[in-house]
Amino acid sequence: MKTFRLKFQRICYRQTEYCSRSLHLTRRSTGSLTLPVNSAFGIQKVIIMRNIDRQKMKRDLFVAQLNSYLSFRFEELREYFNSVQHLFKSEEKRISHWMHTQTATLSPEEKDQFYEWYGENHSKFKESFPDIQRNSIFITIYAELEDVLKFICGALASKKGSFIQACQWRGGILERVKACLEKDIGIVFSPRVSLWDEVVKIRAIRNTIVHNGSWLDGKKVTDDKKNPDIEIIDYISNRKQSLMLLKSNNTDDFYKIQLTDSFVSEVLDTFDQLLKELLTLISEWVEKT
Repeated sequence: MKTFRLKFQRICYRQTEYCSRSLHLTRRSTGSLTLPVNSAFGIQKVIIMRNIDRQKMKRDLFVAQLNSYLSFRFEELREYFNSVQHLFKSEEKRISHWMHTQTATLSPEEKDQFYEWYGENHSKFKESFPDIQRNSIFITIYAELEDVLKFICGALASKKGSFIQACQWRGGILERVKACLEKDIGIVFSPRVSLWDEVVKIRAIRNTIVHNGSWLDGKKVTDDKKNPDIEIIDYISNRKQSLMLLKSNNTDDFYKIQLTDSFVSEVLDTFDQLLKELLTLISEWVEKT
């Protein structure tokens, strides 16, 4: 609990330090606030504000600090992804231009031989490297979301005066977070959080990439057994144009998930909006505590 409190207090440390120098709170039971003000003639005045609602101030500060922690949580990852993808595209264009220049005066047979020698580098920057980067950043983005959700549970538990070791949760994080917010914290979760089901489907895609090398088995299972891969295939085919399904060369029953730049951007937008929805619920919960 101390770990969550210390981590949470550091978020707006500078703002708190500034306020402590500018505002002087007295320890009277009335809760007076003494604010120094300079007049136009250089004479210092003191304004006394009485009947300050200290509990409301604490609640507002808690929400402000949490908002500061959650706002633009994924912006650095978004900037990193866009920058690296831009570098790949620039290098691919440079190699393509160089190859075109070098083969301008060559015969068709010489061009084929040249592209056989140097075409691999071009293919890496056009396809292989961007694909690896998309998968890597997607996995990192999802890991960041789970880390933020665990932090929220720990912070709210600390606010409530209880202790939850969310940082030690392993597996089923979305289910644990939802159960914690609804049962332990007392936040009415659904249907206010409209993007939760979408995040669950995004997790399924992440798990396929991490645990099965992006491959999906499209065979239908008999004996009343369901194949979870079928649901992912239907989801991608019917709802996610930003994802691609590549058929295996050996069989039509297997598909490989291929991410796109637009899919990564959609995931970042979805996670940003999810945190905003959660913050709204948390703000309402804090007002009632």
